Amino acid sequence: MELLRSRILTFLIHQIAQTDERSCVKVELEHRPGGDFRERVVREWVRAQEPTLFEVPRLHEFVSQIIDAAIECADDFDAQHGVVPRRFIVRSFQFMGGRHLFSFTLEET
Repeated sequence: MELLRSRILTFLIHQIAQTDERSCVKVELEHRPGGDFRERVVREWVRAQEPTLFEVPRLHEFVSQIIDAAIECADDFDAQHGVVPRRFIVRSFQFMGGRHLFSFTLEET
């Protein structure tokens, strides 16, 4: 789990360090279970609503929120539909419309 935290943190640091038209204005966590199941946005964080969370000193907290939301979503989904791949995407949105993503899979607990 620490390797996953480190990779998400590296991704967010790069995204939040962008300035001007590349400024990160929103981050989404999307669940992609595959098969016959549709993708869905689990949670989104908007810079205008939570500006301090997008500051470098608080990024560890941000990463924890992302991982906690992914684990909760995966556990709920498993309880309803059985165990499926726990695939997620963290997607960042830039001020002028650009997007970047980081994909990961959670191990079953």
